Amino acid sequence: YKIVTQYEIKYFIEEGDNVMKNTCVEKIVINRAEKNIIGQFEYDIKHKNIKKNIVLFIHGSGESDKDGTVYFSNRIVSKNFKIISDELLRNGVSTFRFNKNYGYQIDKIVQDAICVTKYLKNRNDVDKIYIYGWSEGVRVIANIIKEVDGINGLILQSGVAKGWNSYFKYILEELVTMELEKIDRDNDGLVNISDFERYEFNSSSVSFAFNTMLLRKASDGILKFNDRIDTNSDGVINIKKDWGNVAKQIGDNSLNISNYVENFFLDSWNGDLDIFSKFGKPVFILHGINDGWINPVESVEFAKKINKNIDIKLFPGLGHSLQKVKSPLEDIGGEIDTEAIESILKWVMLQIRKDIG
Repeated sequence: YKIVTQYEIKYFIEEGDNVMKNTCVEKIVINRAEKNIIGQFEYDIKHKNIKKNIVLFIHGSGESDKDGTVYFSNRIVSKNFKIISDELLRNGVSTFRFNKNYGYQIDKIVQDAICVTKYLKNRNDVDKIYIYGWSEGVRVIANIIKEVDGINGLILQSGVAKGWNSYFKYILEELVTMELEKIDRDNDGLVNISDFERYEFNSSSVSFAFNTMLLRKASDGILKFNDRIDTNSDGVINIKKDWGNVAKQIGDNSLNISNYVENFFLDSWNGDLDIFSKFGKPVFILHGINDGWINPVESVEFAKKINKNIDIKLFPGLGHSLQKVKSPLEDIGGEIDTEAIESILKWVMLQIRKDIG
């Protein structure tokens, strides 16, 4: 990678351009062979000429900008990176956020994140670096700490510890099965295609599984089940036999999902527990008990493996984005809860005080 060759510094004394009051913003361009990385380094204007403690934000899966903006049906669901960053800035902690260049090309995502981290390490005005990763960002962080020494702490939110098998086992075997049993109102163990005609789809993992795996549109536009699951082509699914067998196959080997979803790219990733166990610096783990994408047990596995210098907080009533949600089946994303933000801030400030001490 190449160190920054172009940057622009703006000072905001009054609020404007979606930037907090009294904040100094450096618009950073890091030159890369394929795509330049566009980032934003923010800090209190009082810290302009001193070394700064910084939190670097690493995205979850899919397309994302520096704010961690999540959309559904052309509506903004959340901008949680921006919300967390602003709270850190209000308390004197600098932040670096960048636009994600790639949605699902994990090797390129990792290399961009490593490049950004090395850039920050090479800045003369950066002191301590803490890295915050959400969801797949936890996997990205594992690769960062393999390549870059001297990271002072990690914040791991809603991450997968044991790889894709565990991820799909939770969604398909547990959550989708629970939803199918709810749809089966007469409790005969069967669901009919007509049960989905008025089904309200949303951005939950269950709806995602229904749309990508279970349901198809016939040539005449009529809704039907996936022929590879509804092998009798009679518009009826046996929850235990038809769906249960498919879910178990994928939970045992995630690559089997390609048998049921066309053009589905997936690598055979088996988790990063050993990498984190060797990190040796403070780690803060956060997870919502009502997470509808990643089982909270994954974060417990992280904590058990890391063992030392670990803090973990599980939040009842919060989902994958640490937003309020009643059930994992209803986890459609949303704005991060104030309790979670306060927990992140408190942990970061404690680490900075310890490092100073």
